[in-house]
Amino acid sequence: PQLAERRVLFYDARVRQATFSRNYLAPSMTARDGVAPALSVLSAMLSGGTGRFYQSLVVEQGIAAGAGAGYGGGTLDATTFGVWATPRRGGDIAALERAVDAELDKLLRDGVTEEEVTRAKGNITSGLIFARDNVMGLARRVGNGLSIGQSIEEITNWSQVIEGVTVAQVNAAAKQVLDRRRSVTGIMQPAPGQPAAAPARPATAQQGAAL
Repeated sequence: PQLAERRVLFYDARVRQATFSRNYLAPSMTARDGVAPALSVLSAMLSGGTGRFYQSLVVEQGIAAGAGAGYGGGTLDATTFGVWATPRRGGDIAALERAVDAELDKLLRDGVTEEEVTRAKGNITSGLIFARDNVMGLARRVGNGLSIGQSIEEITNWSQVIEGVTVAQVNAAAKQVLDRRRSVTGIMQPAPGQPAAAPARPATAQQGAAL
């Protein structure tokens, strides 16, 4: 088991935009303990243009060019729940990390709201409905589920499972998984002395879409 927080610092002349990310060890769908659906909702709640990270770090504080979260639940055994952010041009990556930590601390202290959970569940189920229009995407989803031991019923009923997620379950999953002792923080920056390029326009799309 991982018992201590880990950090990876990467500097390279090819890096044009600094990036902060942190990944936490998390159970996948194969655990069948009810945590995976709650983490999927939490990821959707933190990401996207209406998500908590984007609204706080990009819109309100103006400290980030983009921010979001992602959960890779469709794997065997343990997987990861990740958060990420990129600073605005000339921004301080350390200050951005502190801002992300403040948002995570607030999340663990105050929890999520019913409105946030309802909106996140709606975003996930809408995506699942639209995904049915893509035969290849649907086949991949079924194939991935079968490859990790899910039944056809589990795969096709995922939207109903998501609809049943409660605020209490999301808060419990956040407290279980967002443990710094079981995380790896990665910071990627341009080589010392190399100016960072202007970032792209702030992203509004979710990175690492929730399953």
